[in-house]
Amino acid sequence: MARARIHLTPAEAEANGWLCCRDLKARHRLMPGYSTRPAGSVWQGRGAYDVYDPADCVPWKWEPSAAQLRRKAVAARAQALIEGDCLLLDTETTGVGDGDEVCEITILDASGTPLLNTLIRPTQPIPAEATGIHRITNDMVATAPAWPEIAEQYASIVSGRTVVAYNASFDER
Repeated sequence: MARARIHLTPAEAEANGWLCCRDLKARHRLMPGYSTRPAGSVWQGRGAYDVYDPADCVPWKWEPSAAQLRRKAVAARAQALIEGDCLLLDTETTGVGDGDEVCEITILDASGTPLLNTLIRPTQPIPAEATGIHRITNDMVATAPAWPEIAEQYASIVSGRTVVAYNASFDER
């Protein structure tokens, strides 16, 4: 028994006036509606594509994807933070554990002006692994102020302000 063919040739689809999504948009500014079913499928080399009857389609309308909507919301939030005079925080630490300490802190205002930019002398040595990442050595922090000397200045700068950090969960701790 012969197997029934399930795909059309491009010529058969064209003869019926059935078009793929790209051609629907380019030729007629149409797109398949939510309930539009393909009129058939065309085999093209390694795969098939659906074709539609233009009479069953609706006017083409651009709709943003979920990722585009998320990016737009993130951009709006970032713009609001910048206009709201937020502060930007960055720290370098002696490691990534809970017991590690800050060895450099920088706070910028929304225009990029540094409000605090200093090395900090930790109570423990900076491991070579951390130095390999941020290039801050024990010699560099030997004469830097300790955290208790900076804490009050830090607190007065951030008091009542929105602070933004790239990796906030890390910097927060």
